Amino acid sequence: MTERSKSEQPKPLEYPLQSSGRTSGGIPEQAAAIEYRPRPTDEFLAENAALYRVAYDESVNALKTQSDELSGMRQRLVSFLAFVGSATAFLAGSALTATQSTTTQSGHRSDLFYGVAAVASLLMLAVITYTVNILRPKSAKIIRAASAYRIVEGHIETDIPTNEGHLLRNLALRNDEAVQANRSVLVKLRRDYVTAIALGSLELVALIGLVWFCT
Repeated sequence: MTERSKSEQPKPLEYPLQSSGRTSGGIPEQAAAIEYRPRPTDEFLAENAALYRVAYDESVNALKTQSDELSGMRQRLVSFLAFVGSATAFLAGSALTATQSTTTQSGHRSDLFYGVAAVASLLMLAVITYTVNILRPKSAKIIRAASAYRIVEGHIETDIPTNEGHLLRNLALRNDEAVQANRSVLVKLRRDYVTAIALGSLELVALIGLVWFCT
């Protein structure tokens, strides 16, 4: 192959996944790890569209897995809160109706009773706070797969793809950046979830101890 034929070969292009001051397909700008990526030639993209579809499908599955994890976390936490609430009502009622070993000679309940009850109340309040924080869409927002409007407005009409492989590549990279951005959110939500479960369990232990103390 001559030097001239080598120089005439199409070179990979470079194009920005996102321009400064904008977001890429709804992804926060700081979430993109690489601002510029080398793009293969149009011929390569067209010939390997099926391979890019595999990458796109995997990126969609990764986003769906993260979304399912958040939904499952919310459902389990709501069920746990309902259980803790029911158990609290039963245990608190049992403690209040019992009078043995909880009243002083003057007829008032002891300071230990009020102390344990106050701790249990604070723990319950903390569980509710963590639960609300996880259930709030604003504080527990993760990026999902691009909607049809986002694909048309942000990837077809704005950055017109040359072929199907080009479009699938753009969407796969966009979804991968969304997966990376979601991980930091899910790490915090997992920590809050475990904390809520632990505090709820401690609250029940405190109330059980209070019932034993009362009886």
